[in-house]
Amino acid sequence: MTDAEVQLDASRKTIEIRRFSTGVHEILTPKSGGGTYAGGDSAIMENFADAILTGQTGLVLASVADSLDSHLLAFAAGESRRNHQAVDLADFEKKIGDARD
Repeated sequence: MTDAEVQLDASRKTIEIRRFSTGVHEILTPKSGGGTYAGGDSAIMENFADAILTGQTGLVLASVADSLDSHLLAFAAGESRRNHQAVDLADFEKKIGDARD
């Protein structure tokens, strides 16, 4: 369950947070790092390329498992938004896994 709704407005470059229990509404304006996802994509790819070129796997910013978990969370958030209800992450992961079989 969650106590807030988080919405990105890419055109205004803001993040809007509405807390259900308190009614608090705030708008955040993060600093831009350039590129997509506030520069995150660029940083990930630069570190990945450096790791390949130098053989230093410690330069990779996220493990495959962490990357899969973050994508699962993003897809579950989309499902929650579309259906207007909370998503149990373990059930959602099983549903996604069953769909691949």
